[in-house]
Amino acid sequence: MTHYQVISLHLTLLIMKAIYIYKALIMSFCFFSLPFIGAAQAIGDSLTIYIENRIELKIAIEDYDHLRDSNDVAKHLSSFQKHLGSIKAQLNSEDADLVTYTPDSALSLKKIDKENIFLIQKDQVLNTGFRDKAVIQLEGISISLTTSDLSTIDNISLSDCFAKLIPVLPEKTRLASFLYFQCKNGTVTYLEDKTIGSQLDAIELSFGAGASLLKNKWVGDLSFRIGIRLNKKGALQHYPYVSANLMYDFPSSNKVNINTFLTLGYRWSINNKDADLKTMGAEFAYLVSRQGDAFKEGTFRVGLSWNPIDAVSFSPQIYFPGGIKNAYPGVRIGFGF
Repeated sequence: MTHYQVISLHLTLLIMKAIYIYKALIMSFCFFSLPFIGAAQAIGDSLTIYIENRIELKIAIEDYDHLRDSNDVAKHLSSFQKHLGSIKAQLNSEDADLVTYTPDSALSLKKIDKENIFLIQKDQVLNTGFRDKAVIQLEGISISLTTSDLSTIDNISLSDCFAKLIPVLPEKTRLASFLYFQCKNGTVTYLEDKTIGSQLDAIELSFGAGASLLKNKWVGDLSFRIGIRLNKKGALQHYPYVSANLMYDFPSSNKVNINTFLTLGYRWSINNKDADLKTMGAEFAYLVSRQGDAFKEGTFRVGLSWNPIDAVSFSPQIYFPGGIKNAYPGVRIGFGF
């Protein structure tokens, strides 16, 4: 057997062992983790209001609880209706129109493809007519309005319906909510909540591989991580985790050394919408199993991490092999599976 075949065999055995451990972890933890596993994509809240059986008003916002403390939506709905009168003559009931409104600017009007909307009531299929649409663009809030004819809604106060919606909003929740209301004859009724119930905090098991540049030498590794995803509105907010990081090097052509670091880490969400990075992380790792001379006894490291793209992490690190004076830097690129 050649030296390259020996190295290939060692790597194959190492990967097979890693996969076996990973599967064993999943089987061990899936029993108690399943109730907590849920969606982790950023969703936000959606409010749908059916107004006088003629208008469907949808509001998309990060957290509907913020609507209690601001009158901006009602103010801009009122302003939109006032501006709508200036283009009323251009609205044609035979066409499908799209109106876009941005505060402190003029309305824009665009003809769109006609779309028939059908409703099934009992045994009858009813054609509700072509639908006009309006979009109101606010900072942090998206409002869309659908109706059969925008030129005929000037006798309905959208702002009044929205103002009466606020008192009937349900209690604040960390889950992304999909709420439905009806505004009819001046009264707003809370209809239903279609909130996705799977957005619970999650115990997450993950497996990955990576490579670290240490002292001008690349060192490969495998990692196994158990973490807790703490979500808000379907988006990750906090993520504490524990991981085992198996770093391997080849001191000779027929030998593989494995050094294992036990890592405690924490990631958090950056809520600044203008920030280039959406999450940041910090971690501390200690050498718990040592082979060869690549690392000294008692070596530990600290580092930061972030994900430039999904499943890819970048982490600058500092290794301490016995004291601050002997510290040296490292950089790791990781890939999750």
